[in-house]
Amino acid sequence: KKTISLLVLAFMVTPFFTSCAKEPNEIVGTWEIKIPHTDLTSGSTHDNREYMKYVDFDGIYKRQVFEFDEKGFYKKTVYVDEYIESYKNAVFEGIKLYYAEVIAKNNLDVTVEEALEADKISKDSIIDSESVRKLKKEAETEGKYRVVDGNLYLSAAREYEVDKSIYIIYSINENELVFFCSLFQHKLRQFLDASRTA
Repeated sequence: KKTISLLVLAFMVTPFFTSCAKEPNEIVGTWEIKIPHTDLTSGSTHDNREYMKYVDFDGIYKRQVFEFDEKGFYKKTVYVDEYIESYKNAVFEGIKLYYAEVIAKNNLDVTVEEALEADKISKDSIIDSESVRKLKKEAETEGKYRVVDGNLYLSAAREYEVDKSIYIIYSINENELVFFCSLFQHKLRQFLDASRTA
């Protein structure tokens, strides 16, 4: 069972795959991480919308799977569809709670469903098509990787060489791959941005 964990932020992780990889190819195998939505959107302006106070994001994760092969190539899969669906469900339920409270406070003679229909709000209208398109661009990324002295170096695509300035400090404790957060947050964000524009 292999998992990725992130120090400091203590992201929740789940077991995914069993491998017999040993030194020096200890990272070879398949690893899964579930990043909480709230950690992905810290500081987002979306949180300023009134109805967002009614949304419960507990249990909403962006699931990612990293596969490292013995030839020095990796594949990262982000389960975008399930993330979008769970996000839409959570937000839509929050909006319904918000509308119900507004209706009750103002003693309005209208149901939540009628109010939502009048305002043209549905579950499918919560995320615009451009946002969905951007999310789906990160659904799958492949590239090269190198492991040197506890540093994981990544390229943004298979045809690119690894960038020596973009790396993640890691360690492996039994079947848990640990990314050290002070560097991981900054460096992985650079890597993800590169993969979107590649």
